[in-house]
Amino acid sequence: MSRNTNISPITASQKLASSCFGAMTTVVIIAPFDVIKTRMQISRNTSLAGKESASYVLCNGLMDHKCVGCPETMKKNCKPTMWGTFVNILKNEGPRSLYRGLTPMLVMAIPSTMIFFTAYDIMKENFTPLLGKRGQVLAPMVSAILARVVVVTAISPLELIRTKVQASRTARYGELFRTVSQEVSQSGVTALWRGLGTTLMRDLPFSAFYWAGYEHFKRRFNVMTNGKYPNMSNFTAGATSGMIVAAATTPFDVVKTHLQVNMGQTNGKTESQKVPSTFTIMNSIRRQYGIAGLYTGVTARVVKVAPSSAIMIGTYEFFKSFFADRNREI
Repeated sequence: MSRNTNISPITASQKLASSCFGAMTTVVIIAPFDVIKTRMQISRNTSLAGKESASYVLCNGLMDHKCVGCPETMKKNCKPTMWGTFVNILKNEGPRSLYRGLTPMLVMAIPSTMIFFTAYDIMKENFTPLLGKRGQVLAPMVSAILARVVVVTAISPLELIRTKVQASRTARYGELFRTVSQEVSQSGVTALWRGLGTTLMRDLPFSAFYWAGYEHFKRRFNVMTNGKYPNMSNFTAGATSGMIVAAATTPFDVVKTHLQVNMGQTNGKTESQKVPSTFTIMNSIRRQYGIAGLYTGVTARVVKVAPSSAIMIGTYEFFKSFFADRNREI
């Protein structure tokens, strides 16, 4: 493969195709880690109002309180660890539950990734010369932020549904859509974007620092290997940057999960729900569980994000090189 795709620029459609292949590969491999992370985060969520969930039977073996519908075997020795969550899901729900929410994940991942990566590349190419000496650092950050705002806002309703599907052991898509529809009728269409602010607070810093870190690590790894292994440099840079930034933004991911899972837990009330702010939820979690509570699922998140970042960027760059080589041959 070519080591410099700039020699033969690829078209926008080829960039879209590259990101599509990357998205499909990443989602299928990483989906189980996302389910485990979500289960770990909601295991402590008995509703911040102090009430148990009226909409979900969260029987994943992680709760340290008695929950309706949980088999006795799942109430014993409950430890909120990544391995414990994995074992309990397999034992009590079967391996198919590790791919719960896969359909909305694919529906979200493919178009959003195609839009994001193509927009990021185009904006970075334009911003880099405009920003001069600081372009190598600022161009990736600015490009990533702008591209992420558009994508996150567009897919927020699907993200909400995916989170609830993963959090539930028994709820089906029809029940979830009825819950969401009821919430929209009570609270307005803005309910579909519940958790958007927190998601942006999580994703914008993540995108900015991830892409700045990725470009930095990629340059360093290419220098270390004398440019002989560009695909390995891309893969390693993606994993390194993803691991660091994923751990740092975990508290916002925990709050986002709480906001989205709590939708529909009004116990039959008709009035609109008062949605607590991000920092109100953070303080509540901190008071109940300490700072460690804000990092619930951090291992699962890092284990998911680091390889997913590496796989996505590695696959994307691989196919960009493939198309660049093909363009030269034409």
